[in-house]
Amino acid sequence: MYKEKVNINKENLDALIKILNIRDEERSKLKNANSLINNSLDITINEQNMERNKLPKIVFNEENSNAEVSLKNAKKNAELNADGNLRPRIKNFEKYNTDIAKNLKDSNLILVDLGGSIIEDVDLTGFDLGNINFEWTTFSNVNLDKAKINNSIIDNSAFPETSLRETSIQNSSMKGCIMRHCDLSNADISGTNIFSTVLEYTKLTDVKYDENTRFFELYPPASGPYVGYKKCFNQRIATLLIPADAMRTSATMNCGRCSKAKVLAVKSFDETEEYEYGLATIDEEFEYRVGQYVHVDDFNKDRWMDSATGIHFWMTREEAIAY
Repeated sequence: MYKEKVNINKENLDALIKILNIRDEERSKLKNANSLINNSLDITINEQNMERNKLPKIVFNEENSNAEVSLKNAKKNAELNADGNLRPRIKNFEKYNTDIAKNLKDSNLILVDLGGSIIEDVDLTGFDLGNINFEWTTFSNVNLDKAKINNSIIDNSAFPETSLRETSIQNSSMKGCIMRHCDLSNADISGTNIFSTVLEYTKLTDVKYDENTRFFELYPPASGPYVGYKKCFNQRIATLLIPADAMRTSATMNCGRCSKAKVLAVKSFDETEEYEYGLATIDEEFEYRVGQYVHVDDFNKDRWMDSATGIHFWMTREEAIAY
């Protein structure tokens, strides 16, 4: 589905404020997750976007950013959502395949769809930005310090030159985001899924999280020996024993890196054939030979550097095969 982007910047910040005000009004009215907000900004629909599966462009400019928000077309727009797909309804949460997204659906929390927007050069310190779909949104040079982005979907969004100090991002889905070089000091991500979010060079001092936060804590066991699985060249899987004295780490995915491991077995995907060795898929000179240890002398200890030196492995055979 095609969607044109919404541009929000310091010159038309009033437009965002109006959207948030509408959202607040709807918190007490929304009955189910398939309903859209009953009140919305007037939208400009280009004729070429009237085809099915195409969306109108929401225009924020000087003319309408300071004007009264017109509500007369709200119901009509909601009806168009049902059949004409002029704006997306947030109803197919199954595609996210996470408990968090399901909870958002069941709790009727998503009230505003700003997915695909560009928000740039604005100070949103302390703003309440909860209950919003921000999927595929770019926050560029935005101050989100002490903002509240709770109960929201933020998947696949980017945060270049953006500060999130003491920001509350609780009970949200924040998968696949790019937060490289961001400042998340004292942020609260309790109950949030950050699967595959890039946190390289990110400031994470005193980040708050809980047992419901997913993929922030170390994924493999923090201590002791355990078994991992390595996908090798030519459809072979090496079973690895990661010893207790091996350095180990993980970023925000269901895989990890270690400094050394013993190769217990190398078998075909279907386990019908056994081999004496397997070759790494990235560095084909790196050999996993049964009964021998493999070592990485320049192991990168920074856990957030996902594609770094180390022996990359998965915790289950099925995950290794699927890689």
